[in-house]
Amino acid sequence: ISGKSYLFLRGDGNTTFNNNGSGLHILGDNISCKGDIRYLLNYSNIENATIQKFCFKYMFYRAPLVSLPDLPFTILSELCYGNMFSGTSISNVPRDYLPATTLSQYCYSYMFSDCKNLKTPPALPAVELADKCYIGMFDNCEELTSIPYLGHTNLSGVSNAFAYMFQNCKKISLAKEKDDIHIYEYKLPVDSIPPSRANLQIINYRNTFYRTSNGITGGYVGDYDNDCYFLRPNPETPYYVANEIIYPDGYGDSL
Repeated sequence: ISGKSYLFLRGDGNTTFNNNGSGLHILGDNISCKGDIRYLLNYSNIENATIQKFCFKYMFYRAPLVSLPDLPFTILSELCYGNMFSGTSISNVPRDYLPATTLSQYCYSYMFSDCKNLKTPPALPAVELADKCYIGMFDNCEELTSIPYLGHTNLSGVSNAFAYMFQNCKKISLAKEKDDIHIYEYKLPVDSIPPSRANLQIINYRNTFYRTSNGITGGYVGDYDNDCYFLRPNPETPYYVANEIIYPDGYGDSL
């Protein structure tokens, strides 16, 4: 087709596509990536494809990507999607794009960070979390206008699960009380061990909403410790957001 080029890739018997974190180097404009990503690992039997540590880390880092490959894995490994789409041109991610229910530490680390055009994120269906699983996932997504629901998750035994998750998302606004702007109730799970200034490692909300457009005095949510802002959710008091909430199946409908 005039003006278009196509590249077809597949692999067999692999458990990783990128074990050194270097990623692909894609040149051009408006790059569209389509198809089931499992074909890169085990095209002859995609149902048995497994994903190893670092598997797709930095795969499309800063590529001019406007559409995404399918990611049907339900069991993830450490850093498997780390920075996978950081700095790309994507604007919307389908609600059911990330079906994984078994997470590993850092699995979604900074996955969509610096996606300046991203407005709509996917739902996050996993209930049982892992250390730093969502760390920085949407960091610096300045146009993000919807927020994934987190109220169904279990923080027992994990740390920093939501650290920096919405940092610098300037259109996300969270408040402690309902008002004319913050009209949607937004439940947050409670840390299994109360965070303290003496032990910041157990904090799951370290800078989660740092530099967002919060409806909180001073623009930050939570207590202050040096340069670390963190949240202590009260199970009896919900928060409220001014943004559309993206729910996983079984926990409500997107508003």
